[in-house]
Amino acid sequence: MSIFKGRSDIEVLIEETLEDIWNITLKIKKELDIINDLVKDNGEFTTAVMRTNQNLLKIVDKKGIDLSAIEEEKYEDINDATSKSGSSDIVDPLTPVINKFSKILKNNE
Repeated sequence: MSIFKGRSDIEVLIEETLEDIWNITLKIKKELDIINDLVKDNGEFTTAVMRTNQNLLKIVDKKGIDLSAIEEEKYEDINDATSKSGSSDIVDPLTPVINKFSKILKNNE
């Protein structure tokens, strides 16, 4: 005899599972609404990237990192790539930045 007053354990389990699915659906909807609000407030993806870059520049400035050295490395790398291949390698302009930050992280370890 079931303790759920005539309802089988399977029926109760199905109902609980459906309630869990409904709750997860509501959470996902809330997250999507938050994302939509952020997009409305902040605009396109490029705006988000620009804001991220601004925040990163603030962090770099606080750490006292000289970005001009990164720019010089970038131009040297592009010139090297141009002289070797005959064309400019602008596909991955972040490589010098990533390399510089990798060196900084290694020095701080």
